[in-house]
Amino acid sequence: VALVDGELVAYLEKGGRSALTFGEDRELAASAIVALMERQPRPKALERIDGDPAAGTPVGGDLVAGGLRPGYKGLSLPSGR
Repeated sequence: VALVDGELVAYLEKGGRSALTFGEDRELAASAIVALMERQPRPKALERIDGDPAAGTPVGGDLVAGGLRPGYKGLSLPSGR
């Protein structure tokens, strides 16, 4: 769960393969998702955002622009991150 100023921004589901976003600020949601992914012991590819394939969502586009790598399983953190 990612909170900003007490407001729910994003939720990374158990296993890290899907995320839910809250609010209108896509860039804030994307930053929160990356922070949540980086805290996972073994980050997995993010397959779904808000129930849709991750790469095809507006937030997914922001994640790719911010450095996540698209692959056949979803969006992944770059190596060494």
